[in-house]
Amino acid sequence: FSSLSNFLYYRDRGKLVGQILWAFFFVSMIQCGIGIAQYFLQHSIGLKGLGEPNISHFTFASESRALWLFDQASELVNRIVYIRRSSGTFPHPNMMGGFLVVSLLVTSYLIISEERKRIRTLLYAGAVLQIFALSVTFSRAAMLATVLSLCVWLGISLRKRSSLLFSRRLVFL
Repeated sequence: FSSLSNFLYYRDRGKLVGQILWAFFFVSMIQCGIGIAQYFLQHSIGLKGLGEPNISHFTFASESRALWLFDQASELVNRIVYIRRSSGTFPHPNMMGGFLVVSLLVTSYLIISEERKRIRTLLYAGAVLQIFALSVTFSRAAMLATVLSLCVWLGISLRKRSSLLFSRRLVFL
């Protein structure tokens, strides 16, 4: 936010925006790692100094008594009564879900703007990780916001691309 407040004073604004978006992407990868670890361990992972809450407050009953689809065949099935929603270092899983919605939009922008194939592959892997981390927050509002925002993003991108193609055809005529 400090960088954005001084945005008008920077000469190379495009580079600054790119750096901010990449920083946002890497922070989201850290949050995804923390959230996924919380989900599979089903307890906080000991990052209280970074603001990690006690996730035992964010539970719901598991009717199938399984944490994961593959747990159906294991002996773990009988032990799971409540599933704990992951929240990363955010105070509530819905806040992490909102953060992941924004980070998915940032990642989709970086995918479109990146020209190097290896970096795009890294970004695609990051998007898959973000979607998985979003699913273990069990935040319905964030999931709905992700679907709607990505549909809007896709619509704007397709409209922009079609208008560019249409204007190029007029130039050639």
